[in-house]
Amino acid sequence: VSNDPDWLTVTKKSSTVASLKALKNTNTDPRSATVTFTCTGDGGTDSKTVNVSQIGKDPDSIFVTPSSHTFAYNDTAKNITVTANGDWTATSSEDWITVEKKSLASANIYVTENTDIANDRTGKVTFTCGTSSADFNVIQTKKDSITIDGKSDVSWSDIVSSGTTKTFKVAANGPWTAVSSDTNWLNISDTEGSGDKTISLTVANNEEIKSRTGSVTFKRGNSSAVINVTQNAMVYTLSVDPSAWNLKSTSSSIDIDVTSNGPWAASTTADWITIGSKSGNGNATVKLTANEYTGTSKDRLAKVVFKSTKDINVTADVSITQSKRDLITIDDLTYYNWSDVSSSGTTKTFKVTANGPWTAVCDDEWVKLSNSVGTANSDITIEVLENTSGSDRSETVTFKCGAATAIIEITQLKNRFIKAVPSKLICLV
Repeated sequence: VSNDPDWLTVTKKSSTVASLKALKNTNTDPRSATVTFTCTGDGGTDSKTVNVSQIGKDPDSIFVTPSSHTFAYNDTAKNITVTANGDWTATSSEDWITVEKKSLASANIYVTENTDIANDRTGKVTFTCGTSSADFNVIQTKKDSITIDGKSDVSWSDIVSSGTTKTFKVAANGPWTAVSSDTNWLNISDTEGSGDKTISLTVANNEEIKSRTGSVTFKRGNSSAVINVTQNAMVYTLSVDPSAWNLKSTSSSIDIDVTSNGPWAASTTADWITIGSKSGNGNATVKLTANEYTGTSKDRLAKVVFKSTKDINVTADVSITQSKRDLITIDDLTYYNWSDVSSSGTTKTFKVTANGPWTAVCDDEWVKLSNSVGTANSDITIEVLENTSGSDRSETVTFKCGAATAIIEITQLKNRFIKAVPSKLICLV
């Protein structure tokens, strides 16, 4: 047995069997060889030739699926499929890209976080199988960035209860959105945008008696910035002027000036007080009317309460005192007719009944009062002097207790007796 190429080996197994072994053809071209078998014996020599052909290897082939991928700035890994007709190797163009060979058919691509907020970055991984190669292109976006006036966390505290509007600058490296936690009182002028923009946030009036908090969140991809808002509680105020009303027993009215920064209601438990306006909002003038009081024993009291309807602890009161009706009588009469008083004069005691201090006044000197002032119930003695005037005469004693009046009307007769005088008789008729 003889053969020429070194890639083909012939092994004699026995006198009738031989084996052929061909090495791997590493070229794409086919190749051929001959094997000659020779037998020498008594009858001479005989040879036979066997032609051997080996096809070339398939051309090197490799490709990856997918052939590219865009990573977010904080993505870390991507698995890809490798299809090759042989073993392969992979190399990265950038130090932030690494490759892990999972199997002949699979690989993991790893990237580190991109901290650059200004630019995306690119690179590639080259897969090689023999003379064939395939690129996996890598794009990693810049890091999402958004700030409010240069900060990612902004606090607006102690916003006045009456509300306000503030402007600020949104700085972002791409499209962004803004969401309010409560649009009932936090309203953003722009709920979306791109890049840098100056916008405003309006905080509405807080009518509640407790503070409130809310926020507006701005998002750019995976990055966010927040405005935290704390608004003060509404402090309600309420006052009245005047706060006290002292009136007589007669029916009367008064205007009350109400000063308030919110809604209010007015009420009273006294059925003798009429409130002109029982509710309002802000400043107002309210008329109060008191009925006539006929009681004589004591003054009567009432209160009109003005109360905030937003904060029941905020109140203002008008205290009302109506005087009892003034009362004075003389022997239980307001008019006492003391007539036909003797010309010789006399003295009489009267019972004065009053519900307060009283005075007594008489202008003529022929009527004498034991006392001209008194307190409540007391007696007074009136002396009528002798009438020497020659004619009847009258006088009024006036008693006063507040607005109440009582009088004693005194009428004294003239002297009707005949008086003897020298050389004449005089008869008084």
